Amino acid sequence: MIGFEVTINNQPPLLIAAERHVFIRLCNSNGKRGLDDMMIRGWNDSEMFYWIDRKPQKGDRVRVRVVEIESASPAQETQKKDREKMKERYEQLKKELTEQGLL
Repeated sequence: MIGFEVTINNQPPLLIAAERHVFIRLCNSNGKRGLDDMMIRGWNDSEMFYWIDRKPQKGDRVRVRVVEIESASPAQETQKKDREKMKERYEQLKKELTEQGLL
């Protein structure tokens, strides 16, 4: 499958892939609003995967290559998706947006 090889500084490369989606986010807000982060996550139909979730440091070197991989590196954390909780949140947001006239 197509995935990403991500190397941060001198760490061994991570192979990142998931059945559904993978995203890599590097965000620098120059200290405003606390949105500085370096995040690599992915998900499939039943799980979310967290490989990296930290603040970028001055001098960090990040290299991303698109590669063909057999399997992804183990995630630091994996969480099961709670479909009932997701549905409840959807209904709540739908109600709020309808009340605001946005739906």
